[in-house]
Amino acid sequence: MKEIIAKYIKPVLKDKPLLGLFIVNAVVFLIIAIFLLINIPHSEVQVITRYNSYSITSFYRDHWYFLLNYIFLGLVILVGHSVIAVKLVKLERRDLAIALLCLTIILLALLLVFAKSIMAIAALG
Repeated sequence: MKEIIAKYIKPVLKDKPLLGLFIVNAVVFLIIAIFLLINIPHSEVQVITRYNSYSITSFYRDHWYFLLNYIFLGLVILVGHSVIAVKLVKLERRDLAIALLCLTIILLALLLVFAKSIMAIAALG
């Protein structure tokens, strides 16, 4: 198992731009996670956690810790895309791995925008 992990990680550690993208992705995730942890409204009553314009009830309420799922989603995106990028490097598709890691930064930024807007709605209710 140790040899398999070393076989996959070694090419990534030798490639400085690719390693830099992995580090940038991790830092962006940490900044987003800290920002969301600070801004989640803690309340004893249920807060608005979802909005849907297609049903009778537009606002759905749940406990405040439901909003922590946005941080978990960011972690899943980060880990999943990093594993796929490592696999792409192993398959000698470095350019595709770099594109995937750049798109991961954009996807994490979109996650922050959506989570911030949901938390703004949650603060109303």
